[in-house]
Amino acid sequence: MFPDENKKIIQLLRSNDEQNIDLAFQLCISIKETYNEDVASELHKYVFKCVKYGLEKNYYKNLKTLELEGQNLTELPVEVHELICLEALYIDNNQLEELPKDISKLSNLELLNVHKNKLSILPAEISNLTKLTGLYLSENQLSSIPQELGALDQLFELTISNNNIDKIPSSIGNLKKLVALYLDKNNIESLPVEICQLYNLDTLNISNNKISTLPRDLETLQGLHFLDLRHNPIAESEILRLKESLPDCEVYYDQD
Repeated sequence: MFPDENKKIIQLLRSNDEQNIDLAFQLCISIKETYNEDVASELHKYVFKCVKYGLEKNYYKNLKTLELEGQNLTELPVEVHELICLEALYIDNNQLEELPKDISKLSNLELLNVHKNKLSILPAEISNLTKLTGLYLSENQLSSIPQELGALDQLFELTISNNNIDKIPSSIGNLKKLVALYLDKNNIESLPVEICQLYNLDTLNISNNKISTLPRDLETLQGLHFLDLRHNPIAESEILRLKESLPDCEVYYDQD
């Protein structure tokens, strides 16, 4: 392959024109992938097109981290399920209304960031992502959390702040490794008693909800160091009793 052909392909890939980018991929196929490393590096910027056209398979089959934040995506390309070694997926700050069921095929995923999208529902298939240690769902339009979330028993951090959730499933109690749980700025009226089974919990934020009473056994979570109860209609006497039971915990609440 002549050097000027490599140069032409790179120019097409850098054109920011969809048709030109597709043409570049087609040229790479027509020359039987004899392009140079500079071309390969440019191709890697379009991982889903690599999947679509079957180029750079060794790259995308072994990709560990994919960052797609702030790209105005309205849907996650179907090709995502081919990224079988993916461990971290950042798709925050987009316009996604749903996650594809095929996301369940990303069985090696450890971190999923979907912060600040337009999700109204989570697929039950998310339960197959059993290696997840961090799940970030804040600033979406979720009205419920599926029971299947309880299958993610490797989670260390779960953030569901600023949604429209009114109920937390009892399966939350299965997340025994959870260290930080953020449920603030929702419409939650009560917490399931199973939340008291999260003995590794260090941080719990349930501020800005509609919670009027707390599970009695919350005082057994002696590992808690940060508890935010602000902007809930909880009686101050109940909060003070809880503070006394959790001497090592910084409890934030509305004081008269």
